[in-house]
Amino acid sequence: MVGRGFIRIVRYDIKEGFKQNIFKNLIGIGVLCFICLIGIIDCNLSAEENGFLGYLAYIFQGIPEYVKTPDSHFELPVIWLLFHLYMLFLVSTYPFKDIHNCGKNVLIFSGSRRYWWFSKCIWTAVNIIQYYFVCYLLMSVITLLRNEYRFYVLDIINVLGNPYSELQIIDILLALCILPVMTSISIALSQMLISFVWGPAIGYLSSIVLLVCSAYLSHPLLAGNYTMLLRTRMYSESGVFWGMGLIMSVLIGGAAIYFGTRYMTQYDILERG
Repeated sequence: MVGRGFIRIVRYDIKEGFKQNIFKNLIGIGVLCFICLIGIIDCNLSAEENGFLGYLAYIFQGIPEYVKTPDSHFELPVIWLLFHLYMLFLVSTYPFKDIHNCGKNVLIFSGSRRYWWFSKCIWTAVNIIQYYFVCYLLMSVITLLRNEYRFYVLDIINVLGNPYSELQIIDILLALCILPVMTSISIALSQMLISFVWGPAIGYLSSIVLLVCSAYLSHPLLAGNYTMLLRTRMYSESGVFWGMGLIMSVLIGGAAIYFGTRYMTQYDILERG
């Protein structure tokens, strides 16, 4: 049956993808521990007290909009960039390797090129969500051990300063969880499509270029802006709006899925596998 064939390939990807990425995932836990600890140390240097929300805000703050002046100098937000670069590195090779290592057997197993592509999209999304979840979990454990596990909006203000607009619970939830995850999924899906057309190295390089450009320019068409708290309307009058970010994520992700499906129907698996 149609449903069973699709579920079968999704299970295969989750299992095989985890197996192939196990060392990357272990290193990823170390990277996230490092990011969490650096965030806590830096926050405590500038503020007396902090908690879970404050530390997360530090990691996802990014940088304010860069305005070029004779005296200004541009600095990349290192913690924000490291978080996203390793996340995109985690999902950069498995789909490409899977079809090139297994060739026609993958297609036979999946029963459909569309199933195969949709399954890889699901695998990518699951891995992005898992990466964020591990980050939240590690920060929860660390703050629990430090007796700082709390959800105070004041902690975000202690780290980032007074917001441009009043901080609402829904804004915090969107800015720290929903919008970054959805934006990251859309970038990862685009990276996967580019990887199949021009190779994994070009796909990953395209993501690096997007993130660097997003840090340099505050523009609603540069997806990386939606993952930076200081670029949102909460902290900038001209900042990006979360509603536009959600729309952009759906459009970019949807386009990657659609064009990926079209591309896979013409992909010569036997010759390239």
